[in-house]
Amino acid sequence: MDTYLLDALLDPDVEEPRRPLLTEGEARALMVLLVRLADDSDGEIRDAAGELRFRIGFRLPG
Repeated sequence: MDTYLLDALLDPDVEEPRRPLLTEGEARALMVLLVRLADDSDGEIRDAAGELRFRIGFRLPG
């Protein structure tokens, strides 16, 4: 799985100026969708959804 894109979307410490691509609310909504995807999937898709949920949750405040 290519995690570079996720890092680019969520990394607040990026030195180059750019607009955030995901708001906190959008990231939380994406996490809900990933839970549904994981629940309805098997194998690699379930694992990838779980990994993305972990990575997004780790970057969200609070």
